[in-house]
Amino acid sequence: MKKHKHADLIKKWADGEKIQAYDGVKWVDVQSPVWMPESKYRVKPIEKWAPINPISKNTLDDIMTVEYLMRWLNDFFDNYRLKIETDNSTISATFYVDRKTMDFFEEMRANGEIDF
Repeated sequence: MKKHKHADLIKKWADGEKIQAYDGVKWVDVQSPVWMPESKYRVKPIEKWAPINPISKNTLDDIMTVEYLMRWLNDFFDNYRLKIETDNSTISATFYVDRKTMDFFEEMRANGEIDF
């Protein structure tokens, strides 16, 4: 029996990988691929993440600033990660965003719209 053209991708999809199909113009996410032999598929690439400047704070007001930033990110962006570290006196928050969001942040910083 001949191996299916997309057998390796089908296995990866069954193991939980996200799959994209090429629609003739761009790659699009597909939840349930139909695995047509003439179609092009791939494992969805992992996004590149860039850190926003870390915020290290040790007062209640500054901790509230971190909370405000988290709420702001939730309101405007779907794609971010947050790393919080703490010791007995300091909280440090580092936000990781995708490249498109990072470019947006840099533009807002340059225009003086944000200062974090």
